[in-house]
Amino acid sequence: MPPLDEKAYSLTTDSSASDSYLRYNEKDRNPNIILDTDQHLEGTDDTTLLPVEQTTLKTVSIKIEQLLQNCDNFDTLDPNAKSEVSNQLRQLLVEPKYLNGFRKNAAAPKAFKRLFRAQEIKDSNEPITNIEFSPDGKYMASSGDDGVLRVYKVISNLIERINTEYLDHREHSSTNQQIASDNESLKNGSSIHMAPVFYSKPYRVFEGHSAKILSLNWSQNNFILTGSMDRTVNLWHVDRDQVLDSYELDDFVTSVKFHPTDDRFFLSATLSKTLSFWSILDREALYKTTVSDLITATCFSPNGEHLLVGTFSGKCICLVTRGLDVAYEFDLKNYTKRRHASSTGESGSKITGITIHLAKNYSPIVVPSPAPVPHIPNGMDWKVIIARNDSTIRMFSFNSRSLEVKYTGYTNSSSQIKPHLSEDTRYLISGSEDHWFRIWHFIDRKKLTQAYKDRYKDKSGTKKYLLSQPKEAEKKRRFSISSTLDTFKDGYCLYKEKNCISFHAHHSQCNDAVFAPIESSRILERSNDSIFLLYYAIDPKRPPPDLASSIIVSTDNHGLISVFRRDFAYNIKRELHSKYSNVLNYNNSTTCPKEGSVIASLIRKVGPSSSRHGRSRSVSQERSTFSIT
Repeated sequence: MPPLDEKAYSLTTDSSASDSYLRYNEKDRNPNIILDTDQHLEGTDDTTLLPVEQTTLKTVSIKIEQLLQNCDNFDTLDPNAKSEVSNQLRQLLVEPKYLNGFRKNAAAPKAFKRLFRAQEIKDSNEPITNIEFSPDGKYMASSGDDGVLRVYKVISNLIERINTEYLDHREHSSTNQQIASDNESLKNGSSIHMAPVFYSKPYRVFEGHSAKILSLNWSQNNFILTGSMDRTVNLWHVDRDQVLDSYELDDFVTSVKFHPTDDRFFLSATLSKTLSFWSILDREALYKTTVSDLITATCFSPNGEHLLVGTFSGKCICLVTRGLDVAYEFDLKNYTKRRHASSTGESGSKITGITIHLAKNYSPIVVPSPAPVPHIPNGMDWKVIIARNDSTIRMFSFNSRSLEVKYTGYTNSSSQIKPHLSEDTRYLISGSEDHWFRIWHFIDRKKLTQAYKDRYKDKSGTKKYLLSQPKEAEKKRRFSISSTLDTFKDGYCLYKEKNCISFHAHHSQCNDAVFAPIESSRILERSNDSIFLLYYAIDPKRPPPDLASSIIVSTDNHGLISVFRRDFAYNIKRELHSKYSNVLNYNNSTTCPKEGSVIASLIRKVGPSSSRHGRSRSVSQERSTFSIT
């Protein structure tokens, strides 16, 4: 594999920041790649030359303010105009089929009442095990057992939205009968996407691996790393259609991570217990080390100075990034009743995912930090989220060295399923082996604060519940646990979070489920998305909705990517439905668009239809497949 193309890339360092980034030189840029999405349509030749009718473009671009104004003056319009306005309003207010979320009790998250399936993407028949959004929210990458990395682009302008809906209509109209046998949404009456998020075809398809892709990771500058069972790590960029560089290792690559503050470096982990810290520009491993067990998950600390490694036996190892020296280890074990006096805890289950999040500190005490660990800002704490093959997610505090929360309710007994946080850190989401995905409140502040008060309400409580106690001789000085093994028992958990909301998302194992970043929703808003248009229809200055949890993407073993959205414009639809009921009930069959046009097909799907008694169907019964925005 040739070295990194230095002519096409130049290293540029921002003097005001420690992180660096790579940029393209204009003279070496691929002329076929268009970067200005406001003036051009990104995608393949198939999608840029679509026969989109001018009538469709004209209808889609109608201002919603103008439509509502016509509804206010509906009685003054001529019959043809009334029919057109009625059809447009009916199209705009059509309601999707909302998913039934099952909540454990009243304490489960309530923000997902109006969740619906907005889009389905199926470009592979093999299991998809990894999905991840780019930091800028413009793209989403997926990979799995077919060894192919696919990148999907969030719809960012009106032309892309028109072409996406046109392609979707053409595909479903030609293969409607075939898809109906496999697609649950067709059985429910919503065969075509209501409010698509991604362009219908992949923006990039990277085929550089010969075996399953086990891990992928984005950098801040839209570079992508993939680790595979073919014992290689490949480096890609979203604006290049070929692999930029490839690194050969000695075993299956189980995890790859860019350094969080400097994407010139990355970490790789292999099944042979080897960790390597690589320099992309030098094309060599700067540091290497071997740990005591098979590596199954890795994660950098927020400042990038440390990293956590999860192993097959359930052990966590903290290392210093510079030099990859072991700082300390701790173990998670299931402790049950001892049958014999000499019996010990069960061997820990495989760790499937690790995430470190910088959050507010709720602990009234702070255990002195081990010597290799840097100081954490006052009032803050590192929350370490660990998923294992015992169907439990744990969150522990770095400051107090205590297991704070256990999240239960999902199934993960043998898969590499990992949890994800929403960008505002309010919710935690995870796929499950039972075809569902589940959402929990990440931190219940009242519960956690009260649990700490109950735990440390007397002097003896501090000693009793600290999980790593220094020796008596070391109480008055800083202590190091670099050579000790701390065990976090389930019995010491501050509280258990069983209150989750569940959604049946797939007909096979749900391998991954993630929240889209806030920026993805903001990009979608600029593309005349129907949900956003309706949300601001009555009051353009109303406070923005909660965007951190408005889009959910999940995958399964059949190669299906499902996109779900929260309909935060539902109340607006109900209000407009009540206000303009006379417009919605208007029916004029004397005027109809020309047969065969896209508008005619739209009206056939969402227009009024009479029953045998002559009564028109309600808007809630109309399962539209398009949304004119």
